[in-house]
Amino acid sequence: MLVSTNITNTDMDVERYRDTDDLRRFCDEFGLDGLEVMPVAGSRALYTIPPERVTGVHLPFYTSWLDFWRGDEEALLREYGSLDNVRAVFGGDRPDCMVAMLDDALDFARSLGARYVVFHVSNVTVDECLTDRMVHGDEEVCAAAAEIVNRLSVAQEDRFDFLVENLWWPGLTLTRPEVTRSLMEAIRLPRKGIMLDTGHLMHTNRDLRTQEEAVDYILGRLDAHRDAASWIRGVHLHQSLTGAWVREALARGLDAGGDYWTRFGHAMEYVLGVDRHLPFDSPAARRLLERVRPEYLTHEFITETRDQHAEALHRQRGEALGNRDQGVGNRE
Repeated sequence: MLVSTNITNTDMDVERYRDTDDLRRFCDEFGLDGLEVMPVAGSRALYTIPPERVTGVHLPFYTSWLDFWRGDEEALLREYGSLDNVRAVFGGDRPDCMVAMLDDALDFARSLGARYVVFHVSNVTVDECLTDRMVHGDEEVCAAAAEIVNRLSVAQEDRFDFLVENLWWPGLTLTRPEVTRSLMEAIRLPRKGIMLDTGHLMHTNRDLRTQEEAVDYILGRLDAHRDAASWIRGVHLHQSLTGAWVREALARGLDAGGDYWTRFGHAMEYVLGVDRHLPFDSPAARRLLERVRPEYLTHEFITETRDQHAEALHRQRGEALGNRDQGVGNRE
């Protein structure tokens, strides 16, 4: 099992480390094989991140892309307000630009020798996010996502695994085994699999109150998937028990006013309140890993400082998973 934590190429992340050796030492301190990198367009070069420690690359993603892929101009204008905004978001006005953007990211993953890449399978408009009233269904989102994936430049000779990730909006939620099975069968790639995101799966049940209940719920979803659960190759491990908070926020009503960029900002603020990417500190998390036995494990957190990230790793690696021998890696 390759064990990593997440990092981006933004100033907020890379400036936490003095240089490449300092980042290597940070990985070694917590027994990490390396890093799962999410490149952010327009951010600084990845010079601080040692290429030999890049275990995976999280591909870029759009939150609302289905109508663009289908060429539904009326729906796009409802969402984005103008075609200029559409072009600003997608970098063009033809659906093929999405494929080109993802192919560039795959080239980046190849250049670093990544072992896997991660692709979100989800679609949500700003209004869907802020009202909790969904227009598109899981089936149509997954079918369109498979179309995109099957047009990417992933070939038999590629050495990385292509892992699709669950979210809690329409798409791959891991709550409906028939949808999971249909998606995986539709993707025509030689090295495909699933990246199970534990926090995202928790958001599909707003009644969860404790980490132990959350683990039981996730294991129940895996039981329901039966043989389809064998597609799971990796785990994004974190927890976020925000069901009660979500209910209260939706009951109060969320601000959906303003132009697209203002509304998108409101939506992102809400999403960060929902999906907090906090560490497990309950040993119940061990049952998840014992069940899945993933090839890839990413300790995925949202933090503001190096000390916060170190504390999150200490809690999840040490208190929850019992890895007291921090500093001893798992490199193969």
